[in-house]
Amino acid sequence: WMYQCALIFLFEALTHFIFFYSETYGHIGCLLAIFGGKVLIVPCSGHFSEQQQMERDKVAYHSFYMLALALSIIFTVDTLFFRTPASAMVRKNVLGAIDTIAKQFSDFLSEGESALQNREES
Repeated sequence: WMYQCALIFLFEALTHFIFFYSETYGHIGCLLAIFGGKVLIVPCSGHFSEQQQMERDKVAYHSFYMLALALSIIFTVDTLFFRTPASAMVRKNVLGAIDTIAKQFSDFLSEGESALQNREES
């Protein structure tokens, strides 16, 4: 039981590290963190009938197939329409929004309500 908890923790820590520190493969780390953990928490009951094993393999294959198909579609659309990854564009827009908010807050603190009124007029 303790080994399984430690394994899940290490797996999630590794996938979160990939998600937060890799601009290129961050989305893969996120998907691994989401979908990979559920495989690790499946109870280990020693014996499965052949029918149960075939059903589990079928479900696992279908899940992997759908994930690969979704990643292929995302990759194709990103490659055809955008020259930068979607995660980089989101990061750029979020940082731009944070800069705008910080500037408006700084203007408000230095100029008071007149800074807000000047923005509404322009």
